[in-house]
Formats: sequence, structure tokens, C-alpha cells
Amino acid sequence: MSLHFKSLWLLCCMMIAIHTNQADAKEPVVVYEGAPTPVDAKDLIPHLKKDDGYGEKYTFNAEFSGSDRFYFSYQITNLGSGEFKMTAKGSLKLGDRTFSWKTDELEYGDQEWKSSKNELNIEVKGTRLSGTMDALKFEVKQDDFQIELLFEPIAKAWKPRNGKVLVGNQKKVNSYIVLPLTKASGSFKKGDEVVVLNGKGYGTHSWGQLGVHEQFAWTTQFRGVNEEKDETVYFRELKTNGDFEAKHVFYLLVTQKDQVLAQCFDGSQINLTKEYTDAKHENQYRIKENFVLTCQDPFNGKSIELSFQAGAMDSRKNPLSKYSWMVRKAAELVSKPMEYVYKKASYEVKVAGQTIKGSNGMYEVNYLNAE
Repeated sequence: MSLHFKSLWLLCCMMIAIHTNQADAKEPVVVYEGAPTPVDAKDLIPHLKKDDGYGEKYTFNAEFSGSDRFYFSYQITNLGSGEFKMTAKGSLKLGDRTFSWKTDELEYGDQEWKSSKNELNIEVKGTRLSGTMDALKFEVKQDDFQIELLFEPIAKAWKPRNGKVLVGNQKKVNSYIVLPLTKASGSFKKGDEVVVLNGKGYGTHSWGQLGVHEQFAWTTQFRGVNEEKDETVYFRELKTNGDFEAKHVFYLLVTQKDQVLAQCFDGSQINLTKEYTDAKHENQYRIKENFVLTCQDPFNGKSIELSFQAGAMDSRKNPLSKYSWMVRKAAELVSKPMEYVYKKASYEVKVAGQTIKGSNGMYEVNYLNAE
């Protein structure tokens, strides 16, 4: 699952033409506090903050028989001119056919992009996301096809503690929610053709009040799903920088059927056995490829050991490369991003006498700036 921040980087960078000197005293960063907090559908209602750097992202995937799969995404941003601009896109692959949809940035409040304030009900130009965390509903109505899909949890939606990182003296929010694994059922219709869809799904929702490059030097995220055994492993790490104190923001989540088997928030105890250095990039970005991480679940005391092997890198790219020379140079004044993707990462988690493992993990590393 890409972090999907490419357009956010570009818009952030284009707004800033001159570097400002960083303050000597770094502003504080407060990371994931308190006890586990249940996720409610209201957490997914668009937050629509007026901060210039505000952005919100919804990403959902489902896999069916064979290579059939579903992708659904909403992205909201304030960057550039206007507020709460929405882009919706997605696809359904059925055999050798792919049915896709995508909107340009839409202004909030017109008939093509609207949201209820007190319940989850987002409508964007022929698409809708609605329902509860027990029954999350996706609807796509295009000129020549329709899709209805329901996500019902196998493992309940989860957030790390209170789900929030508070950045800086103004305590700007960065929030993240994971839908580890769901049943996915519904139908595809095209004329007289009806295809019944049954499989497994997963997703993420994030939002923040600052541009990504303003907060982080780099981000990583991993998703490992064993659909046959209904087991999942997720981890995410972010390194704060810039005007803010340097912190490693980390979580690890392990689920088995409908249970959270383990979770932890300390990624410091790591034995790194292989590291990739991007010798082609001026910043010599480094990526943890093979490592063993140990930590402890703060809520039940269980010891956790994660053995991880990234495998072969599938892609390395500069997300700015598709833009003009002038746009790239303006953007690179404040961020020199690179994106690295591994699609066959292997993992093994040992916790409480049980082993969760797989070899189909998605590992994504995004650099925004040098540390």
C-alpha cells in the first residue's frame, strides 16, 4: 500500500519558494498517548481543517478469487488555491478487464462533493463511502457500470493508543487508523452482466494539519496479510525533523482472526543486518532491508520478536520526475523525495508461543528530506 503522498509533496513544495532558517529550539512532538481507543465511524468523517497544510486520505483494497481486486481512494487537500479539494479514484479488476474511475480536484460543497457532519456519508461524483465500522459500504455508479461492496470486520479497526501524534507548540494533529482485515462482499453490474464479489479487504485512513515534508524526514509502512489464516502484521515508522524535535514515531500491530494478538510502540530495539544505501541520490538515503526487532506490548506485557526481510526492491522512483524541469526545481527547494517499494517482503512474528508469518508483504519507504 503506497503512502499516497506524492501530490501532497508537490503542492506543499510549490507553495514555498524560499527556505526559512530553522529555530535553534526544536518544538515538541507528543506521540500516541493513553490506553487503546476504539475506532468509531465518526473518526472517518472528513475533518475539513482550515490549516494550509491540512490533508486527509482514505485507501481501501479488496482481493477476490484469482487476481481480481478492488481499489478505492479519496484524498482531500488544502494545498494550492482553494480549500478541501477532493480527488476520488479507484478500480476493479475482473480477469483481463479493468474498470476505473477518477475525478479532478473538486470543490467542497457542490453536488459533486459533499459529506454529512454527524455520520459517515461521503459522496464524490458517482461514488459514496458510508456506514459504520461494522458495515462499511462502498458504492460506485458510473455511466456503464456499478459496484456495491460491503466491508465487515474480521479484525476490528485499530489506532495506536489515541491515534494521534501532536506536532509543535500548536499541537498540530497527525492521525492514523488501520482496518487490518475485513470480509468483502458485493456485486458488479454492467448491463445485464452481474458478478458476485466475495473476498477479504483492508484499509487505512489518515489526516494531518501540516504538510508531510514539514514534519518528517522519512516514513515507512508495512502490510502483511495471510488471508487463509486471517492473520495480519502492520508496522509504520516516521522520523520527525525540521522545526520539530527528532523522534521515531512507531507502531507494530499483530492480529489473529478477531483478536489483537500484540501491539507495541517502541521501535528502538532493532538488530539491523542489511541496509540499502541509494548511492545514486545526492542525499544517500538509507533503507532498513533486513532486521530483527524486539519490543513489549505495554498492555499485556507480551514480548514480541519481528524478523523482517524486504527481499528484492520492485521500484525506485522520484515522484517529481514526471513534472517539468521548472516545477521540479521549485519543489526541490524544500523537499527531495524518493519512493522505494518492495512487494514480496517476508516476515515472522513470535509472540506468546505463537508464530505469524508470510512472504507477500508490501513494504514502502518514502524519503522527503535528508535527516
